[in-house]
Amino acid sequence: MANIGEKAPDFTLANEEGKEVKFSSLFGKQKILLYFYPLDWSPVCSVQHKDFCAEYDKFEEADAQIVAVSTDHKFSHAAFKLNLGAKYILLSDPEKKAIKAYGVDFEGKQHSKRAYFIINKQGIVRWKHVEESTGNKRSNDELLEALKNIK
Repeated sequence: MANIGEKAPDFTLANEEGKEVKFSSLFGKQKILLYFYPLDWSPVCSVQHKDFCAEYDKFEEADAQIVAVSTDHKFSHAAFKLNLGAKYILLSDPEKKAIKAYGVDFEGKQHSKRAYFIINKQGIVRWKHVEESTGNKRSNDELLEALKNIK
């Protein structure tokens, strides 16, 4: 479980190109918006990703990078990222290692809950929100405001 004020759980997962990414290797550069989402191509997930893409420059201005995680295969991620024109990392977690480490497993389903974690440059969880329903999502404005308030 990832709790506010604690070190963010580390994990290593394949990105959309099949390259292994060690999450802790991203610490120290920028704040991280770690976004767990149910499925590539699903309606709400697609809207959330399109929102991220439309205002990606605002996340960069907030000194943050987006790292998105789902159980989808790297090939699905690659096609999804290309279709979106996304500039951020999509990680594949088919065994739910990171999903379980962050406490966002959707019991009885093959996917995670929709959840957001903001991790500061030191690798500490500073903000989190787990949706009660996979049909709900946070707005960019809310996420950017949370990022702005984290040093």
